[in-house]
Amino acid sequence: MPKINLHKTQGALQKFDFEALFITELGWNSPDVRSFHEATPIAQLGAFTVFELITEDFKEVGKIYQKIAN
Repeated sequence: MPKINLHKTQGALQKFDFEALFITELGWNSPDVRSFHEATPIAQLGAFTVFELITEDFKEVGKIYQKIAN
């Protein structure tokens, strides 16, 4: 298992660059699923997909989560 570069990992977290964090620093795969509503897939490992959702409407987050989870 490759070692994690803590400096680059911390930089990705501080910049909220989750795609770089998961794919470049943690070694996850690029997702093979498409965007779903406002949620954009940014990384995948096995059957687990990480989605990024940028919104200020937290009620909408719950609605989108329910659609993705089902």
